[in-house]
Amino acid sequence: MFIDLKLEGKRVLILGGGVVGERKAKKFLGSNSKITIVSKDFTENLKNLSQKYEIQLKNTNEQSLDSLISNSDLVIAATDDENYNEKIVLNSKNKNILVSSVDNPFISDFIMPATKIIGDIIVGIGTGGKSPMMAKIIGERLKKHVTNEDILQVRLQHYARTLLKNFLSNKKDRRVILHQILNDREISQFLSKNNLKKAKHHVRKIIKLSM
Repeated sequence: MFIDLKLEGKRVLILGGGVVGERKAKKFLGSNSKITIVSKDFTENLKNLSQKYEIQLKNTNEQSLDSLISNSDLVIAATDDENYNEKIVLNSKNKNILVSSVDNPFISDFIMPATKIIGDIIVGIGTGGKSPMMAKIIGERLKKHVTNEDILQVRLQHYARTLLKNFLSNKKDRRVILHQILNDREISQFLSKNNLKKAKHHVRKIIKLSM
């Protein structure tokens, strides 16, 4: 199941400062979460990222680590020691904190699927932890099928939904108009020419006629 969590202000703890930990950390960039990464060593990329984003790099002992887990909302076990990752998972579960181990999806509370961000569109592909490599390959294939018109349509639908909420309280009525906008030929032509401004103007006309 793919769930898009709202992580703004949430405390994310990643154990492991290697390539895998770096890859997991990058998935949280832009989420406005508070990221802490614990490791003996860190990749150069992580050191650079910590200067640009709200990422804390820490080298801590077992006692401090237990405290860090207790004060986290989400934990990722991404070390190169499978037994240690399992220990982190058990510690987190005992504290009722959501946790994921990079090398053992079966004991994890969640799995982070391969994601591709294309404009405002996020495509998530998962294999239940069976083959992250195949998830990545399939994601690249799907990415090729998302057009610029699709991205603009997402922005236009968001614009239309925002306007409609000010005029219509009934969700079914709003949905009918959104479908009309989605299937409107003139709007499709505007978007194919990358003219979002004219498409928005046409949306306002459709909404006005529907009132």
